[in-house]
Amino acid sequence: MAISEAQTESRLSDSESAYHEAFKQIIADDAHMVLLACHGSLILGCCHLTLLPSLTYKGGARLNIEAVRVRRQYRSKGIGESMITEALRWGREKGAILAQLTTNSQRPQAAHFYCRLGFEATHIGFKKLLSGGE
Repeated sequence: MAISEAQTESRLSDSESAYHEAFKQIIADDAHMVLLACHGSLILGCCHLTLLPSLTYKGGARLNIEAVRVRRQYRSKGIGESMITEALRWGREKGAILAQLTTNSQRPQAAHFYCRLGFEATHIGFKKLLSGGE
């Protein structure tokens, strides 16, 4: 028996409901993609891709890669590299000229991982929280 979306929503906490709403918006927009790395029904990793129109690079689109996550016990097994490879393939297919991502400055192992995959640390990023979300 299928559970209706209304039943699912009624069982979610406020924060879960916010994630659920964001996910619905993401999958409804062709400029976004959520990649999942799975083993059977177990999700091992994920990342969120966004194709951004740009006024730089002669108006070429940018692929923004964010929310890259791999379950701790599955790290260093090629899952992250496979996800990034697939992300870059998707971006090229959609016409992106450049791929960009950020990583937390407190995670040097992640920075090393991205450099190993051919990314270059070319800019300093800044963030400012505008509301109570993460």
